[in-house]
Amino acid sequence: ALSRGLELSPGSVDLLILKAKAYIKSGDFAGAIVALNNILRTNPGSEEVLILLAEAYFQNEALDKAILTIKRALLSNPDSAEGYKRLGIYYMLRGDEELAREQFARAKELDPSVVSNLPTEGRDASSETWDAVRFQSYVLERSKFYAKGGNFRGAINEFLLLAHRYPHRGI
Repeated sequence: ALSRGLELSPGSVDLLILKAKAYIKSGDFAGAIVALNNILRTNPGSEEVLILLAEAYFQNEALDKAILTIKRALLSNPDSAEGYKRLGIYYMLRGDEELAREQFARAKELDPSVVSNLPTEGRDASSETWDAVRFQSYVLERSKFYAKGGNFRGAINEFLLLAHRYPHRGI
């Protein structure tokens, strides 16, 4: 249906976004990256496209590109709680606790329902570490999200991320 729609309306941004989402859902993140970058050539400030592109980069194990892409999305919409939350998550996964904390704080200012997976700030700064249980909970939620959508590769990647981060824990 998408192919037929794109034949009739080759420049339809909505159909191109649906095509990129189909790539993501099927686990073809490289295909999604190409499709989303093509959309950005004609619509460079689209927050939705930039957030999808960041997710595709993240799933394609290009965390630094995902961070840069989310920052670009925040330039087009500096009041995006979702953008700050994702940037915080990506910083958290990269291990930049302080940067992650700042992004989660900004996201929480914009949307009080945002939940941070970071340890509380009341801890001693020298002994501050990631809370493994919260991190595991976050990864399990992401895995459920991917599994519900039929993206089993994404779900497995989340488990591998958890296993890599905490090799001593039974996953």
